[in-house]
Amino acid sequence: MKFLDGLRAEAGEEARALVDGLAGQFVKARARRNESFYEQGDPVDGLYIVSHGAVIMEWTHANGNAVAFRLAMAGDTFGLRSLCAQEPRSTSARAAGETLAMFLPLEPLEQTLRAEPRLWRQLARMVGRDSGPRLSKLLHNARIPALARLAYVLEHLCRRYPECDGSGRLHLPLRQRDLAFLLNVAEETLSRALHALTVRGALVHDDQGHAIAVRDREALAAEFAPYL
Repeated sequence: MKFLDGLRAEAGEEARALVDGLAGQFVKARARRNESFYEQGDPVDGLYIVSHGAVIMEWTHANGNAVAFRLAMAGDTFGLRSLCAQEPRSTSARAAGETLAMFLPLEPLEQTLRAEPRLWRQLARMVGRDSGPRLSKLLHNARIPALARLAYVLEHLCRRYPECDGSGRLHLPLRQRDLAFLLNVAEETLSRALHALTVRGALVHDDQGHAIAVRDREALAAEFAPYL
């Protein structure tokens, strides 16, 4: 589990034993499409690691409009930033489809951190490595064309997740509607962007956008490079 491996990094023998003890504290948490693991403003009660499916982190404005902040897929941790800040949830965590996550309650984690305070540094490093904020800024920048934003997200996911193996095939556990929401564009706009990238030979996708074969990652990078 990447989260526990991250805590073990640079930890001493006693600290590693404490971290190993957390492995038995996880419990399964399931959510159907559009159900939330937690809502914006909820108190922090633990953290989650996606086992299967996908979770969209979304932030709701005072006017009620929601925007996507981050996409969490298999192996990703979510809910850690608010836990480290010791503040209420800053976003909602909504399942993009049938999703299974492993939930670590706050109490055993806090007990471990009290026993070995140096583990806080490892948690802080995990938060610092989170690409969510950088991705969010690009997703919400209306001055960047939808095609370039889509190319960035696909190239980013292809680099990060093992689902995009040597064949370049990336299986997205979310519907085209959710991908459009993530990019903050209409579904029709997303369809046109997918078609354009297909015509240019950068990728191949099915009608629903669930499975995308990335043929040319350099071509994707070329689409968003002028905007970085």
